[in-house]
Amino acid sequence: MLAFLGGLMVLAVFLLGMFVMVLTFLGAREQRQARRKLEQTQPRVESKPTKTSGAVLRQVADREIELEIRNGRVLNAIRLYQEKTGVNAKEARDVVEAWRDRLSAS
Repeated sequence: MLAFLGGLMVLAVFLLGMFVMVLTFLGAREQRQARRKLEQTQPRVESKPTKTSGAVLRQVADREIELEIRNGRVLNAIRLYQEKTGVNAKEARDVVEAWRDRLSAS
């Protein structure tokens, strides 16, 4: 009898794990669909490269990124810049830090 209850317990844990995996998959799929829909409705920000202090900066006029910088959320600003321009993380960091320095100087 004890072995039977142990087997049921293992089965219940397995089924619960499968249920959580399915919910996680469905949530991730909905996020991907929402992101694609958002990308289709918002045009990609065009950027033009300029040289500043040896780093290639891309001038992006985006209030959302500037707001993140002004509020001290530099990592969010880097992520947003990277999403909008498609540059790598290092270049995005360099640009956002230079942007932050320009804002603090003015």
